[in-house]
Amino acid sequence: MQTDFLSQPSICHLLKTVPVQLLRRGNEIGYGWAIAQKIAALNRVSAQVAAQHLLPLIHHSLADSEFPTWLSVPAHVLPHLQVTAGETGLIRLVLTDIAIAGWCEWVLQIPGEFFAKPVPAKGELSPTLEFRLQHSHARCCSLLHLAQREGRLLNLQTATGYYQWVESQPVAWLDPAQILLLQHPSETQLIRVLFHGIHSWQASAPITFQQRVKIADSLATAFQNFHRDRPLWVNCSAQAQKIQLAQLALLTLTQNVLYGVLSSLAIAAPAEL
Repeated sequence: MQTDFLSQPSICHLLKTVPVQLLRRGNEIGYGWAIAQKIAALNRVSAQVAAQHLLPLIHHSLADSEFPTWLSVPAHVLPHLQVTAGETGLIRLVLTDIAIAGWCEWVLQIPGEFFAKPVPAKGELSPTLEFRLQHSHARCCSLLHLAQREGRLLNLQTATGYYQWVESQPVAWLDPAQILLLQHPSETQLIRVLFHGIHSWQASAPITFQQRVKIADSLATAFQNFHRDRPLWVNCSAQAQKIQLAQLALLTLTQNVLYGVLSSLAIAAPAEL
């Protein structure tokens, strides 16, 4: 197999034109990339062989934070992606715990206007689903307001509708062993749904009404499961307080995306019901 093509402009073009797909199965957060299959077809080799030749190039690009910008992760997180190739040659770019922490912190600092989108052509939305979305948003807001009243959050700005995290105390997303503090399945699922939603939000193609509804519905379901399974303020230990702060930060991310999606659907996003 000729490998000099990997350093030619054609590979840069290929990196940008072969789309990544979100990983939908299992518990991992990240992307699947069928670029090796494309290169294999062009070079008459197996996808596995092509993938093994691609891995060093991808690792180098990630280490230098030089990668196509259509990945919905910031540059400083790229070196912490885990890159592997499966038996079919599919390349998997998976967020490690360090990468998830960096991604969450990045999203936490994004201005709320990032989530603003023009309202698309009106579609069908049942009153029951609309209320469920509004109720999820209102419940999320009420939890954050409760945390502020109890002194667990000192400076949460809410004037714009997008709740902005301006706490002086940094969020400890990781424990001393660099393991993500939010390990409960309901927590990781909420992070995954947020990741998928923001990836779709960043896509260059217009997001249809129904696609936006799907994002909001998935997020509302994940939030409700999180709220059911992970009640706040049940433990006052120092470790529990760190976890609670991370949970409140996660709620802030959820509120921002829910508010942005509902606003883009021309649906009121009440802070209370």
